[in-house]
Formats: sequence, C-alpha cells, structure tokens
Amino acid sequence: MPDGSITLQDIADAAGVSRATVSRALRADPLIPAATRERVAQVAERLGYRANPLVSALMTQMREGKAAGFSGTLALISQDEDPRRWHRSVPAWRHFHEGASARAEARGFKLEPISAAGFDSGGRRLGKILEARGISGVLLAPRPAGQTSGELVLDWDRFSVATTGHSVRRPAVHRVCHHGAHAVLAATEQLRRRGYRRVGLFLTRAQNERTDRHWLAGHFLAQEALPSEARVKPGLVARTTFDEFERWFRAERPDAILALADLGEWLQRLGLRCPEQVGWAHLNRTEETGNCAGIDQLSDVVGAATVDLLVAQLQRNERGLPAHPLMQLVEGRWVEGASVRRAS
Repeated sequence: MPDGSITLQDIADAAGVSRATVSRALRADPLIPAATRERVAQVAERLGYRANPLVSALMTQMREGKAAGFSGTLALISQDEDPRRWHRSVPAWRHFHEGASARAEARGFKLEPISAAGFDSGGRRLGKILEARGISGVLLAPRPAGQTSGELVLDWDRFSVATTGHSVRRPAVHRVCHHGAHAVLAATEQLRRRGYRRVGLFLTRAQNERTDRHWLAGHFLAQEALPSEARVKPGLVARTTFDEFERWFRAERPDAILALADLGEWLQRLGLRCPEQVGWAHLNRTEETGNCAGIDQLSDVVGAATVDLLVAQLQRNERGLPAHPLMQLVEGRWVEGASVRRAS
C-alpha cells in the first residue's frame, strides 16, 4: 500500500491487538508492555506506516485538554560540541538562530539545538534519540569555515529536513539562502549612484565558495553592464591580509570595494581618504560591523523562512531526502553608512 494509506486499524489487525493499543504503543505509553510496544512498532515499520505529526499532536492536546494548535520539537543539528553555542562565533548566525527560534515558537514548535558531534558515523544512535523524543523535523545548521565536506547521516526516510546557505552540501536538501548575486548587483548600483565608477570585489576563495560562487556571479553580471574602462577584475585571494589587498588594489585601482572585512584602516595605510577617494561596503552588514554601508542579509528573515520550509514538509507528511531539492532566496537590503559617499 502507498505511504499515507496505512491506518492504525491496519496495524491493529496485523499485530492482533486493538486499535487503541496501537495508538498507545506508538506513543510509547509505559502502561503498554514493552514487548507489545516493540511488536506494534515492528508491524508499523513493516507496513510502511508514517504518522502525521500534526494530527498526532492535535489528538494529544485534545486528550490533555490543551488549546488547539500544534506544539512539538524541531531539532537544530550542528557539529558544535556545545550545540547551544553553535551560532555565537558569527553574528549572522546569531540573527538566523533568533529568527528561526521566533518563527518556530509562533508556529507552535520548540527549536532544540542538538550536537551531532560524538555520535556514530552511521547516525543510528542519533536517529534513535530523535525518534525517542518524537522529533521528525530536522534543521541542519550551517557549517563553520573549513568543515563543508562532511555529511550528517541519518535514516532520512523518517525525517523532514531543511538547511540554510550553501555550506551543507551533502545531503542535498531543501534550503533557504541569502540572494548573494543580487546583493552584489544592488550594492554596485548603489555605489555608482554615489559617483563611484570602478567597483571591485575583494574576497577570499573560501568566502566565495561558501556562497556557491553567487557573489562572484553577481560581480561578473554587474561588470558586464559597464564600459570596459570601468571594469575591475575581482580580488580572490587565499587570505584576507593587507599585502594581498594592496597587491590587488594597486593592480586594479578600484574607487569602491565590496568585501567581507573592514577596509577603512587599510585604505588609510595606502594614504587614501575614505569615503571621498575610495568607498567600501560590507556584504554582510550587521550592527557588529559598525557604521559602515553595506548589505544587511536579513539573516533573521532567512531563519524564519527556513523554519517555514521545514514545517511545510511536516504538514504535508513529507519525509526523506527530496528528489529535486528546492532553493528559496531572500533578498537583502542596502544600509547607509559612513564608508561611502552620500547618494547624489
């Protein structure tokens, strides 16, 4: 029988128990003998039964006299030893976590940070812990720089899953990302409105890879629309150092720069006045980056959208890795700052 057509009565008939016993066994009711719970679980698995978590939760709330509305737990899985600190090192991740937590609460869920560190590589023990806690929705946290090659292994047929950004490359799942290419196009337009003519892009190769090259794609699209004398080759370097920056700057002579670093001090070392002679804008502008201009990636909005993407799968009772992963893009917004001239 196809997924979703197996009922509790089908399981009861196959296991030789009542429908009520099946319902209580699948909820791990301690009043049902352990042997019966195990037999019912094995029959349910053999028949391919998949419970709808929204219906299950609603019935539980009705039995307990709670107000209508689903409440459950979503796992936010990271590789950090302390899962509650996974987002502390990157301001944008903190904003993502805040947005995701707020949206989960608004949708009736609790977002629970869980570490995958220390579990077996096959994911069996972690999967059993998630199932024992009634968790069927998994949000994969972005990976730190240099940790994009690993893969979390679970029995994905039992879970709905989503992630954010491009750092989680395997497994291939639905994701919500900042629209990096459009951010570079929009920032370039803002800088040219302020009289800058040669807009450059300065990034490390690793930073470019973490966006699946979307920033570089946006730069090439922006440059293609400019006259040849205004075009600037991107500065893709191994490390963000002054020597690398100076070498690229003297070769390309940009008068405005998009980057993921504070360039004010380096421009001063080169004897340049900022923003009069050379302006710069941050591609991930937050309150922690100071009073510079740049693109606010709206990471809290990305976090909320990622939770919505995950909850939608739960509502449709969709489990497993998608045959055709979807990507939703969230546009950032330009923020004024002292690192560029005022628009004319």
